[in-house]
Amino acid sequence: MKYLIITLTIMLGMLLPNLSYSQSGEIIPWPSPNNLEPPEKSSQNSDMFRIWTPGDKVQTRVLCKDRETIRKIVMADKRDKLHLIDLLNEFVEIGICIGLHKPVLFTVEEIPYQYIDSSGADTVVVKVFLQVEDKVISGYIIVYGTISPSI
Repeated sequence: MKYLIITLTIMLGMLLPNLSYSQSGEIIPWPSPNNLEPPEKSSQNSDMFRIWTPGDKVQTRVLCKDRETIRKIVMADKRDKLHLIDLLNEFVEIGICIGLHKPVLFTVEEIPYQYIDSSGADTVVVKVFLQVEDKVISGYIIVYGTISPSI
């Protein structure tokens, strides 16, 4: 039992700090509710978070397989970060999300949804893909930012 708890703690420590990356590849640490203050107004007019468009590159260490899974993660993220962390760990354990050993660069294919998380930050659901030889790996992630405004 002691080894199981140690293993889960180490796994949690490896997954969470690197969930989202900026375009330059620098790590954006996963914020805790204590160190992220919600913006006064929408971040669309701010440089705090980026504006996502299809074709952008994003690095991630966690990838979820379908819309239903990411919908559950969004609902948890809207409630609180602790529930989100628990749910991500559960999904990685049962295999509907995968935790990658190192950050992998994906291409944004589609941006189906934008919402405000429990901290008040603009967050986007992004469908991503990676071409590996003759196969395509695709899935969903959440990243801080907004959707490009329509013309």
